[in-house]
Amino acid sequence: MKYFTVLLPVSNNASTLFNCLQSISSQSFTDYNVLVVINNSHDSSLQIAIDYSNKFLQFNIINLGTTVENLPQALNRGLDHIKLGCKYIVRHDADDYMLPDRLLWTFQSLQQYSVKPLIHCGNAYINNTSLLYFNKSHIPSSLTLKMSLLLQSPFIHPSICFQADKLLRYDERFTYAQDLKLFIDYFELGSFSFDSRPYIYYTNILPSIKKRYYQLILHDYALYTLHRLITPGTPLRISHYLRVKYITDEFTMYEPSPGLDLQSIYNFFYVKLESRLKNL
Repeated sequence: MKYFTVLLPVSNNASTLFNCLQSISSQSFTDYNVLVVINNSHDSSLQIAIDYSNKFLQFNIINLGTTVENLPQALNRGLDHIKLGCKYIVRHDADDYMLPDRLLWTFQSLQQYSVKPLIHCGNAYINNTSLLYFNKSHIPSSLTLKMSLLLQSPFIHPSICFQADKLLRYDERFTYAQDLKLFIDYFELGSFSFDSRPYIYYTNILPSIKKRYYQLILHDYALYTLHRLITPGTPLRISHYLRVKYITDEFTMYEPSPGLDLQSIYNFFYVKLESRLKNL
């Protein structure tokens, strides 16, 4: 059994895939394999992956063709294939690049915990720059990371890893918010952890307005499921208002209600969440 399996979905990523695969094969930590999941790809991505797997035995390929419709479905097919063949599943994207010690630092971080975190994440550089995506020198607690889920995902999704034996699954309805929904779904199963060291170069491409529209709808719905988990029966779609306040530079359909005390709402959920976590 390998310590890590890198789960790499690919769909028309020919322009970046070779460099991505090269960054994975150059890792200083070697106890890993790679599962490349080709999905609805019409360029030369499949051939690039085949050529690479012929050189490096730890690279394996699943070609789904056009049998699945979206990314979370492709990820789940990959998870079905991996099953319990590793200790941790490492999520990566075909347009991002691992730094040479990404897997080594992930391994070292996980060894610090007597009870291993369910989900772990590292920092990221914005691609082709020296700017950190999360410019934080401290390491937030599991509670702080879970609190952040009330507003948005605190994780850089292509640098996460999660325990393979928990049999995590992506919600296939959340095409543009599958990672956030995954974190929320498994919010009570274990601790979350974060490493401030940069694990990857992250390609930060602004989506189209249409895609961003769907992203925000699905993100809001995913966040709302967490609010309902913490405070069952809450009638107010709090997530919409919180996103307007804290993510004001993003496109949104919603406006806050006049006179709504957002800070009191946030504090209310903080107390509820802290109490709930203590009782787990």
